[in-house]
Amino acid sequence: MRYLASFVVTLAWALWLGGMVALIVFVQVLFSGDRQIAPNAAPMLFVAFGRVQLLLGAIALLGTFAWWVLARRRAVMMLFTLFAISAALAAASSTLVTAPMERLREQGRRDSPAFARLHRWSTSLYMGELLLLLAAGAILSRGSGEISAAPQADAQPASAPPPDTGPGTAAA
Repeated sequence: MRYLASFVVTLAWALWLGGMVALIVFVQVLFSGDRQIAPNAAPMLFVAFGRVQLLLGAIALLGTFAWWVLARRRAVMMLFTLFAISAALAAASSTLVTAPMERLREQGRRDSPAFARLHRWSTSLYMGELLLLLAAGAILSRGSGEISAAPQADAQPASAPPPDTGPGTAAA
């Protein structure tokens, strides 16, 4: 079950991060390729990805919680924390930035200072989320086998004598 949880988490993380990178690349290409279509097409991409990233964030959080219950590793809890902050940024981006930007765009106020301010916020939130997801990837890259393994009791090396069997004890 630990391996299934780690697989689900890794897949959700990969789709989430990959989707963010794809969104950034696609929007850049769209604006450099066709400045007439881009202002109307790019918002559709952001709205669609906003929904997808919330779903992927929820899957990553649920999977990471299940993984932690099964493995009780500090690295898994760190992943959960990074995903929770990333999901909070995604929710803030969707509700506090993208939705108001869409209203301004529909009102024809794309050139307003309010739109420019929201656009800067959007860029900052997406970059913060991207950095957090990269940090999560660094933890995942340690190897899910190492992170997934059940916690080990304080094992003694094979060459160490068992307790209470040294010289001068009753067992010796």
